[in-house]
Amino acid sequence: MKFIRADGSEQQETILPRLVSRMIKLAKTIPDDEGWTTQKMADALDYGVQGMQGQTAHPALKKYRVKMGTYVYWGNEKTIKKELNKQKTSRNEES
Repeated sequence: MKFIRADGSEQQETILPRLVSRMIKLAKTIPDDEGWTTQKMADALDYGVQGMQGQTAHPALKKYRVKMGTYVYWGNEKTIKKELNKQKTSRNEES
């Protein structure tokens, strides 16, 4: 798909919202095997939780978040992938 700007020029890549970019940058710095709540992410970004919640479902953030019960936790890609695999394995064992 081509993205055409108002002036007719072509945009080469999708531009992420500023907050989403900041969240990705921060998530990459979270230590391995550590998950942060949305509140902790908001505090680290000096941003309100209510304002962040509108951005948390952004597709670019998918590999940095995992839902556990009623909470969403944030982490680096390695940590989140490990937790998702653990959840998948436990679901398969229950079946």
